[in-house]
Amino acid sequence: MAFAAAGSRLLLCARRLERLTPVADTIKSTYGVDVHTFSLDVTDPEAVRQAFDGLPAAWTDIDILVNNAGKALGKAAFQEADLEDLDGMLDANVRGLIHVSRAVIPGMIERNAGHVINIGSVAGKWTYPGGTVYCATKAAVAAMTEGMKMDLHGTPIRVSTVDPGLVETEFSLVRFHGDEKAAAKVYDDLTPLTAVDVAEVVAFCAGRPAHVNINQVIMMCTDQSSSTMVHRRSR
Repeated sequence: MAFAAAGSRLLLCARRLERLTPVADTIKSTYGVDVHTFSLDVTDPEAVRQAFDGLPAAWTDIDILVNNAGKALGKAAFQEADLEDLDGMLDANVRGLIHVSRAVIPGMIERNAGHVINIGSVAGKWTYPGGTVYCATKAAVAAMTEGMKMDLHGTPIRVSTVDPGLVETEFSLVRFHGDEKAAAKVYDDLTPLTAVDVAEVVAFCAGRPAHVNINQVIMMCTDQSSSTMVHRRSR
């Protein structure tokens, strides 16, 4: 919504196209901007290639790429964690970012313009028990963001990472495999960030003058001071 409010045309993709359609309709009716949606599993490199190769001509020049796909799965200790969960986090958080970025960045280089914004996490800065592989994937996002900026040195293409702390979305519901009670406890007795808070910071990064590159933003709710330091007001 933040980009639509600024007048940007939006390419929206996700695995569940049915979830995107009402969002696109709301954006178009509220802001009057063009929106193109398509289904995409970022963990499938061939699907990514076909999706971006098959974009309509009017949508092939991507100015801003926001790599937002990612997930945490489980809170078990590393030695006890489900291997499918561990592989799933690597696929979505690391390989997915690689696949999409490789599909989009060459076009930015050809046009000599663009901005890649990766969504990381404070978990990439502060590891915590039960989050070993998730934290490792977000540390990888931080390292890839730094490396992309270096590899694109000498071009006008900007690269940023926005690293949030606790954000109340479906994140915890996915992490706990649909356990609504466990997911809700994550946000008990505190005021977490919202998706809108994060979107506004992403849009801020993209809206800086062309000579300004916001390399990294670490953002948390006031009730959080690190991955594990969370103030819960009733405790």
